[in-house]
Amino acid sequence: MDLILRISACLVIVASPLFAFSQQNAIYYTRDVRASIQAAEVFMGRQDWELALKQLKHTTRLKGKMAVTYRLLGKVQLELGQFADAAESYAQSFQLDPLVSRAAYFECGEALLAAGQTEKALDSYNRFDAMRNERYANKTKEAASERLFDELLQRRISSCGLWQEVDSQRIPHWPTELEGQVNTRVDEYMPSIDQTGNWLIFTRQESNGDENIYRSRKSEQGKWGYPRPLSEEVHTPLNEGMAKYAPLGHYFLFAGCRRSDSEGSCDVYKSFLNNDDELDIYPLPGQLNSPYWDSQPSVSCDGRSVYFSSLRPGGYGGADIYVSHQLPDGSWGSPRNLGAGVNTPGDEEGPYISRDGTTLFFASDGHTGYGLNDLFISRLEDGTWQGARNLGFPINSAARELGVHLDANNQTIVFASSRGGNMNIWETVLPENFRPAATCQIHGEVFDHSSGEPLSGVSILVKNDEEGTILYTDERGFFSACLPGQRGYSFQIDHPGYEYSVSAEYLGAQGIADMQIALHPLSTARQTHIRERKVQVFFPTDSSEP
Repeated sequence: MDLILRISACLVIVASPLFAFSQQNAIYYTRDVRASIQAAEVFMGRQDWELALKQLKHTTRLKGKMAVTYRLLGKVQLELGQFADAAESYAQSFQLDPLVSRAAYFECGEALLAAGQTEKALDSYNRFDAMRNERYANKTKEAASERLFDELLQRRISSCGLWQEVDSQRIPHWPTELEGQVNTRVDEYMPSIDQTGNWLIFTRQESNGDENIYRSRKSEQGKWGYPRPLSEEVHTPLNEGMAKYAPLGHYFLFAGCRRSDSEGSCDVYKSFLNNDDELDIYPLPGQLNSPYWDSQPSVSCDGRSVYFSSLRPGGYGGADIYVSHQLPDGSWGSPRNLGAGVNTPGDEEGPYISRDGTTLFFASDGHTGYGLNDLFISRLEDGTWQGARNLGFPINSAARELGVHLDANNQTIVFASSRGGNMNIWETVLPENFRPAATCQIHGEVFDHSSGEPLSGVSILVKNDEEGTILYTDERGFFSACLPGQRGYSFQIDHPGYEYSVSAEYLGAQGIADMQIALHPLSTARQTHIRERKVQVFFPTDSSEP
C-alpha cells in the first residue's frame, strides 16, 4: 500500500493521465519508458500480475530499453509461474546491466530451479552470494528482500545438490494431473476428497487474487466434473479456502479471512453441508483461533484433534504447525506446537493427519528439499513428532508443492504442484515406506429411536481385549474412529436416560464400517437389558485392504 501511494502521489504531479489509468483495469499506453515502468509498479503493488505483465511487455516494445524493465518482467513472470520466461527476462536484464540488482540474481535462481535448470540456478545463487560486498543499484530499496534471500540461500544451494542424486530411470510412478475439469490456468490447491471418493473440495485463487472453495463430483468414468463454488455463505469477496473434509465427510473445516466473527486475519471455521446445500458455518470455539493468521486445518479420524498452520508468536519462525484437542464441553483447547522435528525458521503449511493418527504430511520451505516448497512426512513416536523426511522426487519437484490427501487404502496421494507453471492438482502412488499403518474406519450416527433426533455427547466405549477407547458423538450425533484391523471390537453405549440393546457382526468393506445406532429412552423401554454390539474387521495377510 505504501508503494502504491508513493507512486500515485508522484504521478499526480508528473502525469495526471497515469493516475487516471491506475483506477482502471487496463494498461497505460504511453511512449515514455519510465512512465510505463511506473504504471507496471502500480499493478505490481496491488498484485495484479496479469496487467503488470501486459504493461511491462508494452514497455519492452518502446525505445530506450532499460535493465529494470526486464528485471521487473522477470519478477512478474516468476509470480505467474512462467519460470522459463522469467529466467530469460532476468538474463536480458543482466545483459543490459549486470549490477541492476543483487536480489534479482536470487530470483533468477528461483526461476531456473523451478524450471529444472539446477546447474544454472546454482550459478545464479552463487552470483547473488558473491555480490554481497559489491556496489550495485537498488541496494537500499531491496534490502528487506535481500535479508530474506540471505536466509534462504543455503537451503537453495542444498536443493541444487539433491538434484545431483536423482536417477529418473528408476522412477516407477510419475505424478499425473487430475483428470477432468478441475485444473485451469489459475491456481488450484489444497485438495480433499470425502469418504465416498466421489466429492472433491479444493481452493482456487481467482485471477483477481480472491481465494474461494470449489466442489467437484467424480463421474462414472472416473473423471472430475465441472467445479462449482459452495453457497454464498462461503463464496464471498473475502478469502475462503484451505478446506478439508472430516473423515466422516458430513462436515469440513476451512479458513475464513476477515469475516465479521473472526478473531484475527484468518480463522478456522466448521461448516455442515445440509441436504438443501445450505451451509451452517461458525468459527471453532475455544482457544484454537487467535488474533493472528490461523489456517489450513486437518482433522483427525476421531474428530477430536485439529492440526493447522499458524503465524502466532512463540514458534520457530514463519508459519508453524500446531495441534488443538477438543475438550469435553466441545470447545478446543490451547494449541501445542509440534516441535523442532516438524517446524523450522521457514514456513510449514498444509498439514494432513492420516487415519492412523501418528503420520503427518505437510509442506515446508524450511527443511532441505528439491524445490521452492516440498512435501514431508513425520511420525509420532513416544509422544514426539520425529524429524521430517522428504517424500522425494517425483512427488516433489523443483517448483512448489502444497496440500496432501491420501485415499482410504493409503495408496494414492493427491496434492498440488506448480511444476506445470501455475498451481494444479496432481495424483500418484505413494511409496510403501511412506504409507501409514493400515486402519479400519468406524463411523456412525447415534439418534433417539422414538423421535429420530440425533444425540450429541453420547459416550461410546470401544474395547478390544483389555484396551479401551472412549468416543463421543458430536453436535450432529456423529462419531468416528480409525482402528487397527484384524481384530474384533465391542461398542458399549452409555448416555443418561437411554439404554442400548442391539447386537450385530460386520465384515469391513473398503476399510469402512457403518453404524446406525438407535437408543431407546428408558421411560418407554419395556425391558431393561444391555447387549454389546461387536464389529469384526478382517484384513487379508500382508494387505491394507479388507
